[in-house]
Amino acid sequence: MSNISIQGAGGGGTPGSGTKAVSFAVDGGGSPLVTGVSVPVKIPYGGTLIGYTMMCSPAGAITFDVFRAADGAGLPTASIIGNAGGGPGTGTLPAIAAGVEGDSTTFTNWGSTTLAALDTLALNLTTVDGVVTKCSFVLYFQ
Repeated sequence: MSNISIQGAGGGGTPGSGTKAVSFAVDGGGSPLVTGVSVPVKIPYGGTLIGYTMMCSPAGAITFDVFRAADGAGLPTASIIGNAGGGPGTGTLPAIAAGVEGDSTTFTNWGSTTLAALDTLALNLTTVDGVVTKCSFVLYFQ
């Protein structure tokens, strides 16, 4: 992805809550975001997905897929949702249709909602409206 910097962090969460998070920040540096796969992030803990949040600026439309690879399997290319990237399901991709934020605790038809310790994750921006210049995406799991 040109003109995009991506940061990710695994293992965050509220102390004592058992909730962990992996977060991605996608920044076009003032230019509209383009479709493509992000820099991968290795997560130190496993668990079951319990929700996600996403925000973008300025208000617009954006859709993500989540790719995963097991530890030692190389870069993630298979979708855990399933609509793209050869994943096991036919799930509903996380999206903002219009506005600045979206969230869900439902993973409709996702092929997998389980993450293993040391999995490698990456975002695949599948659609962007040509307006959004930055977006954050956080997956929560326990």
